[in-house]
Amino acid sequence: MEKITRSKRFSDSDEDEMLKVQPIARAAGQLEQESIPARNGKRVYLCLFRSTDKSTSGAFQISTRWIRMKPSEYETSSSESRTVFPLSKNGKPGQLPYASASDVGVWLGLHCPVGPGKQGDVVLSVNTLTWRLDSYRNSDKPELLTRISHSAARKLAEQMGCASNIASPDELQHLLPLSVKP
Repeated sequence: MEKITRSKRFSDSDEDEMLKVQPIARAAGQLEQESIPARNGKRVYLCLFRSTDKSTSGAFQISTRWIRMKPSEYETSSSESRTVFPLSKNGKPGQLPYASASDVGVWLGLHCPVGPGKQGDVVLSVNTLTWRLDSYRNSDKPELLTRISHSAARKLAEQMGCASNIASPDELQHLLPLSVKP
């Protein structure tokens, strides 16, 4: 976290915000019981904290929810502003799971055929976002944020019984981004 945020001290967010944060097991249960979303499901927070350094005063969060997404909407290459990392065990581009990352956040999507995920076009998304912790550019930030998101997504998928196609931490050792298409 220090490398990403340049902060050394963190604290929980205020009490009202902390009530939104759920342990992985409870979040998994909530997601499994949720009804099929029209577009985006209810957001469940897994992590939410603030920097308490004098030089930075931003926030960091990880959340998850179901979303409707057609395969034609999947990102198949990186761009100037986003780096796309395939996260499946076979590492094929244009399929789930994958992460789309920038200096300030990551969207990670995966198939999880439980609850609403039994519907073919409903995808489990894990979002990692930073606010006011991105005052410098670092070419490693998208990869570092993706590794944090992957860890949360992997634990959530394991809890929900759908981790079979998302790469394990060992398989993620050499994370290779998809190339930028002109």
